[in-house]
Amino acid sequence: MNIKCPKCSYQRKDTDISPEYECPSCGIIYSKYKPKKNREESVDKIKNEIKTEIESTDTTETGDKNATPSKKDNPIAYVVLAMIFIFGIYAFFSNHSSGNKKIQSNEEQTLPSPTPVYQKPGWRTSESRDKMTGEFEAYAISPTIYPTEKMDFPYTGVNSWLGVGCTEKNIWVYFGFNEQPNIVGDETKDGYNEIRTRIKWGKELEYVTLTQTWGAKVLHFYYHNSFNDTPVVNKILSSDKILLELKWHGEGATYFEYPLDGAKKAITEIRNKCFSNK
Repeated sequence: MNIKCPKCSYQRKDTDISPEYECPSCGIIYSKYKPKKNREESVDKIKNEIKTEIESTDTTETGDKNATPSKKDNPIAYVVLAMIFIFGIYAFFSNHSSGNKKIQSNEEQTLPSPTPVYQKPGWRTSESRDKMTGEFEAYAISPTIYPTEKMDFPYTGVNSWLGVGCTEKNIWVYFGFNEQPNIVGDETKDGYNEIRTRIKWGKELEYVTLTQTWGAKVLHFYYHNSFNDTPVVNKILSSDKILLELKWHGEGATYFEYPLDGAKKAITEIRNKCFSNK
């Protein structure tokens, strides 16, 4: 049964979770609530009853039914009437205050939670050790990025990252992808392809050669089969970003821009680890 609150006129709903005896809106107890008019009438009724009782007492004491009661002779009457009046006011405002607290509590519960502050992902590091040789390796990896312009199907989800790896003696740089890069215009070699392309280190443009092992998802810098990419690492440390150009099958020139904020700290960290874990 959907009860209508006698105080705030709120029509109770089936979805309300407060007890059936309590108004979900203002919080009053239905059975205990008395309208202001009824409360005033009750107070007046009590006043009249006490007044009649006092008059009756005065008449009995004097023996004169026609005697007019003297309020000066009955100071207790003032005290009793004052107490009744104060009690009536207290009951009214107490009930009103209880309803306000209930409403305030409901409002506090429905306040929206603070919006989380988004933090831009930064460079991260990782390390591993070869179980067979015991050789230690460490890596510094950039945040994952997407092409500067979205590619069409089936390459819409392609993303990439820039990585730097090291051991005690070597350091190398590579571009990683979540899918095998489908590059055109490359040159097929024995077990790998050579890719001639352009890279922009900040504002400095450079023509470079990258290698891609057949079926691999990474591109490495090619320096006469050397794993020492120190010159490339130095360019990373002195640049604020890297722009890589790749001629993707069916897409033409596609560009990937890698952020370098935090790269210096991450690369320095892995270099120290590789040097100390000989």
